[in-house]
Amino acid sequence: MTHGGRLARALIPLAVAVLALAACSAAVAAPAKFLVVPGVGIGPVGVGDTRGELESKVGKPEREGGIMAYTVRSGTRSGVVKVLFDGDRAENVFTVDPAFAYRGVHVGDDAGLATATLRANGFLSGRCGPARALYSRDERTMFGLYRGAVEHIFVVRDAGACHS
Repeated sequence: MTHGGRLARALIPLAVAVLALAACSAAVAAPAKFLVVPGVGIGPVGVGDTRGELESKVGKPEREGGIMAYTVRSGTRSGVVKVLFDGDRAENVFTVDPAFAYRGVHVGDDAGLATATLRANGFLSGRCGPARALYSRDERTMFGLYRGAVEHIFVVRDAGACHS
């Protein structure tokens, strides 16, 4: 066997690993419509948006009591973002839908892994009622952890929505 043949054979496992990592990162990467942006919003639904702006961006919502539920769609993918309004402006934007992500952290993910990722990105630990929570430093974005998993993601207009 030639030196080149041995080198090529030795590089096959490396090439397979690189392709596998590329496939995984492509599967995990959320399109912009499904990203959580701390302090700003979830997908195209932003805190401070008016009802008209949200209807223009994502369509008519469904009412769930006093909460408006907006379905975000992109191709075959969809997810629901819920909004509480103060007058005509979105005050609290939240989701319990795993379609949305911040740095690869989704609703339903393991709390330990989510905590490590969020803490590495500057989030602080706390509590909100019975749930453990991780807050952004400006306290406008919160990941609620309950029963060993991420239960919900909140982005609020004003800091201090939940302190205990």
